[in-house]
Amino acid sequence: MQNGGRFAILRPRTAIEGPEAEQAALALPLQPKRHTDMMRETLKTQVSKRIDRKRHDVFLRADFGDLGGYDQVGRVLAQFAREGKLLRIGLGLYVRARPSALDSEPTPVNGLRALADEALRRLGVKTAPTRLEQDYSAGKTTQVPAGRRVAVNRRVRRKIGFNGVVMSFERVGPANRLGHRQRA
Repeated sequence: MQNGGRFAILRPRTAIEGPEAEQAALALPLQPKRHTDMMRETLKTQVSKRIDRKRHDVFLRADFGDLGGYDQVGRVLAQFAREGKLLRIGLGLYVRARPSALDSEPTPVNGLRALADEALRRLGVKTAPTRLEQDYSAGKTTQVPAGRRVAVNRRVRRKIGFNGVVMSFERVGPANRLGHRQRA
């Protein structure tokens, strides 16, 4: 429609006019989010939501590979590490962090041994108690294991550690396979 050479603003016709029309417009149901609206979430918020949903404490970079490119995901995880939400314990390995009670620096939520066990399990490596831990449990020695060594079933070339403390790996030989007891 033209009105004096100008276009008139067309409003949808409603059966209700006046102030009741405004109230009726407010009562309309909300439209569900469209796919394009969900795509507008940044990669950082998507990764953050996924971290919050997961129950485990160790995250691999591959856990977020479907959200973006390798480098993009790496930058977001590194940003979370700088912010103190995550800690990097190895190449592509991150753990949840919480502020320390002593100096409010970010610290892992669990001990390094438990985190290393979980990380190795997520990487497909079976773990077991070391020889020293077995001897201590059997009462053969009184020396308490430091917990910085893990027995594994195959070669592990990764460095897993935090704040200068690095785990070492003890390869279990054929006589002491994982899941089998040694003969006395």
